[in-house]
Amino acid sequence: MDKHLFYAQVEPEVSGSKCETLTFYAMTDNGNGGQSLSGLFQYLACITRSEALAKGSSKKAEMASATAALSSGAYSEALQHLSTALVYGMDPKALLLRAEVHLKMKAYLKAAEDCQMVMGTAKGLVKAWKLLTEIQFKQGHYKACLQTCLNAPAKADLSQWRGEAEAKIKADQVEKDRYKGADDRAVSCPETDDVVGSVSSLASYLTEPFERDLLKHRVLFKWITEHISYNGEGFRTGEYGDLSPDGVLKSRMGVCSGYSTLYKALADKAGIEAIECQGYCKGFGHEPGKVLTQ
Repeated sequence: MDKHLFYAQVEPEVSGSKCETLTFYAMTDNGNGGQSLSGLFQYLACITRSEALAKGSSKKAEMASATAALSSGAYSEALQHLSTALVYGMDPKALLLRAEVHLKMKAYLKAAEDCQMVMGTAKGLVKAWKLLTEIQFKQGHYKACLQTCLNAPAKADLSQWRGEAEAKIKADQVEKDRYKGADDRAVSCPETDDVVGSVSSLASYLTEPFERDLLKHRVLFKWITEHISYNGEGFRTGEYGDLSPDGVLKSRMGVCSGYSTLYKALADKAGIEAIECQGYCKGFGHEPGKVLTQ
């Protein structure tokens, strides 16, 4: 679809805001409304145009300073200069440079937004397509990366990223297929007393078809994640309930140690190695650093 760019300036509602106005850019499909992609004031530093002019700044000077800061690895400083450059108006070059800075800082979502805005204003900018595929690949979004490669103009020449994305997708599928038998057995486990009535019978049923310890561990893990719920209320109040393996199996609920004790018991019955250890909790209802002894 053809995409159209528009922008609107609004007065900020935040009390004491440093911004006089906020400029929001969005892309729409065929002019019929669409998805907001970014606001120009989502930066580490927020500066108005009047402030930029007051300090004797210019877009050219800010871009030069941003480039120098990026070269020296001063990424936060580069973002500040780019935020100032952008108050003078939409600039694909500034957005692409900001995308590069965000990419180096591993702020992938912001980097992707910048690229998409550039692609909406000037689809012929090959660099935006190349950066977006790199961002998506580094995020692990291989299917999105492949789709971007397929949608990109031919002159972008994204064959390398396309090949790498296809290889990752294939590898992920192989990994998924590797555990399919164990996952299917865990998910389809019957809810009958002769199977789930005890830790021993459950361990026996789940692991019986598998010879490799890896798949035995996988089927136990998958069953627990599918059938045991976290006791959030118990964690909040400290009333954990019966956290013995039999207690968790019966209630289908537990906190951290409930999951681990049940897993350890199932593994022991299946004859595979598992180690249970204590840890530290820094969550709601507990003091930081407090050891959970349940």
